[in-house]
Amino acid sequence: MYLASYLNPQDIIVESRVLSKEQVYNDLVNRICRNHHLPVCGKPLLDMIMQRDEEAPTAYNSGIAIPHIRMEGFEDTVVAMALLQNPLTINEIKVHWVVLIITDKSSSKIYLNMVAALLKLSRDSQAMNRLTSAVDGHAVLHHRRHRHARRVHIGGC
Repeated sequence: MYLASYLNPQDIIVESRVLSKEQVYNDLVNRICRNHHLPVCGKPLLDMIMQRDEEAPTAYNSGIAIPHIRMEGFEDTVVAMALLQNPLTINEIKVHWVVLIITDKSSSKIYLNMVAALLKLSRDSQAMNRLTSAVDGHAVLHHRRHRHARRVHIGGC
């Protein structure tokens, strides 16, 4: 399975404002909650994500942050992303790309493969330049699905 198959253009933000980590995460939560049915939404979901992020920071040196939650009673995997023109600073790391993953408790293999694929993509400077030049979620998906970008395969799926 490919990363693009988990993406919906309505769940992708291309952001030019200067925002805090909590504001970016809140925007992603709002997108997911508006477009998907989850057992927990809104502020309770944001609180869960922020708490999880405090326990184990999710920012990587390649400029990506991958906050995530595994939810009981949720039998799906949803992904939302924010491409930031004004990066966040998380634990002294400049983050230009935030990918929020919400999945069920039993999908650890999918989640781990997805994180590996995202980290690999985040280290590809050409692919990242194409992504960060996108103007909206549709353009991001176009770059991920078509000739301009190498497909990122999520192994084992």
